[in-house]
Amino acid sequence: MDELELPSRLFETGYEPTGKKRVNNYFNLRWIEVINSALEDEDLTMLNASRFGQVLKMRSHTFFVMFLHYLLSRQLITEKDFELWWLFVGKPIRYAIQDFALVTGLNCGQILVMTTHLNTTHG
Repeated sequence: MDELELPSRLFETGYEPTGKKRVNNYFNLRWIEVINSALEDEDLTMLNASRFGQVLKMRSHTFFVMFLHYLLSRQLITEKDFELWWLFVGKPIRYAIQDFALVTGLNCGQILVMTTHLNTTHG
């Protein structure tokens, strides 16, 4: 079986960043409670209806970044927009904006640009 020809890696094999000095062991979203308590009901309703609503629902989840650090330190260099590629157990893996949308529930589609016309009177 032929070897799969892969793009260059962001870090050479054996030279990936390691250790607690470079990456936190864990990350939590407790700050979302601070934001929730600071907002008026009307503002909170608006924020929940926006793309950030899914983030607000994650308020008590803890996300460990060590696996993410492992993946990013094995990232492949590509020219593709909205995609990350890396090696996992020697195999190329893709994570694209569509995958992010499926995992988070966020609307990652095109943003519609809305224009508003202000009525101004000149005195």
